[in-house]
Amino acid sequence: MSDMGNSAKSSRGYYIASIKSGNLKDWHAETTDADSEISYDLPELQRRSRDAIRNFALARGVINTKVTNVISTGIHPHPCVDYQRLGISEDQANILNRQIKDEFALFAEGQDFDISGNNNFYQVQSVLYRAVLEAGNVLSLIFNKDRRNNPYSTRVQLIEGDLLSNKDYAINTDNLTDGIERNESGEVIRYHFLQNYLNTPKLTDKRNTWRTVEKFGANTGLQNVVHLFHQTRPGQHKGIPELTSVIYLLKQLDKYTTATIDAAILASEVAVFVTSADGSTSLMGDSDSGDKKNEYTSKGTQAVNLAEGETVEFNNPTYPSANFDQFIISILKQISSATEVPVELLVKSFAASYAASRVNMLDFAKLVFRDRKFVVTDFCMPVYERFMFELAASGRVPLPGYLSSPDPIVKMAYLKTNWVGSHTSTSINPLQEMNAVKIAHELGMVTMRDETLARTGRSWDDQQIQVDREKEVLKMQETGADDAATEGDDV
Repeated sequence: MSDMGNSAKSSRGYYIASIKSGNLKDWHAETTDADSEISYDLPELQRRSRDAIRNFALARGVINTKVTNVISTGIHPHPCVDYQRLGISEDQANILNRQIKDEFALFAEGQDFDISGNNNFYQVQSVLYRAVLEAGNVLSLIFNKDRRNNPYSTRVQLIEGDLLSNKDYAINTDNLTDGIERNESGEVIRYHFLQNYLNTPKLTDKRNTWRTVEKFGANTGLQNVVHLFHQTRPGQHKGIPELTSVIYLLKQLDKYTTATIDAAILASEVAVFVTSADGSTSLMGDSDSGDKKNEYTSKGTQAVNLAEGETVEFNNPTYPSANFDQFIISILKQISSATEVPVELLVKSFAASYAASRVNMLDFAKLVFRDRKFVVTDFCMPVYERFMFELAASGRVPLPGYLSSPDPIVKMAYLKTNWVGSHTSTSINPLQEMNAVKIAHELGMVTMRDETLARTGRSWDDQQIQVDREKEVLKMQETGADDAATEGDDV
């Protein structure tokens, strides 16, 4: 009896969501491997996502808000080599960090960092992250090609994930899925992609031609291809657009908003109806052209030459509905939940209390830090490692052991760096927050170096040099003012 009771109890554990439920009995959900589920729908999802972002204000707002907050003007590296592992002094490490930072600025800030010659390293971050949000996938090819007036030859080329395709349109297999080839262990080893869109109207000889690139270089072991996408399932090798789960809501909301605007415009036009004694009604402006005596006009909201027994009535506009804003906000809350962007940020309206606004900003900050980590790990660090390889090989800055040491911990010690995004901290109440930082620093919970990086994007050492310089200038000015006052007294 006890076993039967346990069996009955376990069989009803998920009864409400099971196929036996009366309300959900027509819900027949199927599942298969992650890549197969994505492959069929992905092309249409990408087309609809891009169309929504082009044409729907809210869809564009979601993407712009994330790009502006996650990337802004770029995620910058602040080298902090592990001097203890490298066996050098802290002063030597500070000098080395400064040299590496200066060399990276030379490497990254030229417009020809991108093979197209349009973007530097930080601008590429913005384009790349936006592409991930819009289409779910983007690839960055990292290769060497001489640059004008620059000792570094590393450059990148961004490839839209739409172009990933099996060569000669071969069907997907266990080791090849939509242009992504893996070895028997499941590790990605190379990528195949079309060199142009099939439906491009451009005159090109690259239609139906493929390019194959190994993921890692055979000689250096460095990454040749960086594939950015958000993985949500084991065995998943491609991503989906950020707006996938809300694309229907966005489309319907756009249609509803457009229809409401059109109806409001129509209702706002002054319509005047003339009612005759016999009960017939006509719209002002309609008349028999041969009967000038009973001609109507709505110009200046005046009626002219009304016949005996006729009266004038005005329509009563009812658009938009009084519940329009409330309904829109209720839909925005669903979109906000799916995209993790607070409603206040979506509509750029901050009417809530300080506490509510701060909670929303702190919650959104989790997404910002998470996605920054994603961009840094999957794109910035492979590029930085490529830069350090070139720096060590060129000898512009001595990096003993970087290329020669058999111990990978040495390379790791040189590659240690803090990546800081612009405007990382948004203060709603700066005084209150700075007092909290002061207390946390006194308790040893935070360091001034970390706080300075997070709030200004500059290193604490750089800040102190500038602060000391400013203090010296102010002191000299005060001394000069005192001397002038003393001379005046003597006179």
